[in-house]
Amino acid sequence: MSWFGLVPDIEHRVKYMKWWWSKLIKKIRPQAIAIIRDFGELCRLNHTGNIAMTLIASISGIRGTIGGFPGESLTPPDLVRFTAAYSQWIRSRSAGKTPLVVMGRDGRVSGPMVERLVTGTLMGMGMDVIDLGLASTPSVEMAVPYFGAEGGIILTASHNPWEWNALKLLDGRGEFITADDGREILELSENPSFASIVECGRHADNHNPSQRLR
Repeated sequence: MSWFGLVPDIEHRVKYMKWWWSKLIKKIRPQAIAIIRDFGELCRLNHTGNIAMTLIASISGIRGTIGGFPGESLTPPDLVRFTAAYSQWIRSRSAGKTPLVVMGRDGRVSGPMVERLVTGTLMGMGMDVIDLGLASTPSVEMAVPYFGAEGGIILTASHNPWEWNALKLLDGRGEFITADDGREILELSENPSFASIVECGRHADNHNPSQRLR
């Protein structure tokens, strides 16, 4: 039986449905805005069918087409810069301990390349990394509190075509970062500071239990 079936009368059912819809709208609104924004970017395809190189750095994360020039599309320098900024943001909230970040990706062609760049940058920023490999967005979200991590990164461009990829950023509760957090991370991307050799993080493949970091 659903929760709806347990609500005793019509008046309370209406109140329950209003509450449920308000929670749902609050949760999906940022994703809906991102979809509309991305659709506008996809309309930049010119009449020859060539892919318009695109980089979108916003409060919801960073996404773009793979290849091209740094700052114009999603290139290795851009991935390093924004991953480093996210790491600084995580580190500032970690009370002196080595932060742990959970990461997973979808099956895009660029996934392995992006995964290695992001993992190396996290470690270079002093983060320990648990790599889930191929994993859905909800799986990564749930893994953050499961492992007691300080954050998570999902490598997926969701509804966008195959040439896109993205970093979707999670907080310590496994939830997408807030608008204020996103603005702070964007500011930190201008001047990242990397860890010393003795502070570099560790990497663990979640498929090997002996490598668990916590």
